[in-house]
Amino acid sequence: LPNGRKKQYRRMALKFAPLSYNANTVERRALLSATAVGGSVFVMVSGSLATRYKAVKEDLLEVQESFRAIASSSGRSATSAS
Repeated sequence: LPNGRKKQYRRMALKFAPLSYNANTVERRALLSATAVGGSVFVMVSGSLATRYKAVKEDLLEVQESFRAIASSSGRSATSAS
C-alpha cells in the first residue's frame, strides 16, 4: 500500500435467504471483505444464487481478495478499488 503499512481485511462467507418481489425466499451465498480506513468502514460483497455458487465460487473469491481500500493523500477520505 502507498503508506507501506498493511491493512487488515476481515473476510467471511454468508448464507442468507431474502424475500423476492412475490414473497418467496431465494437462497443466496456471498463473500464479504471489509476494512476500516480513516474512520470509515468499507465493505464489498460479491454473491450469487445458492444454486450457482459452486460454479462461480472461484470468481467470487477473486473479487473478494482483490478488494482494497486506500487512504487518500489528504487523509480526509478513502478510495476503494477492486
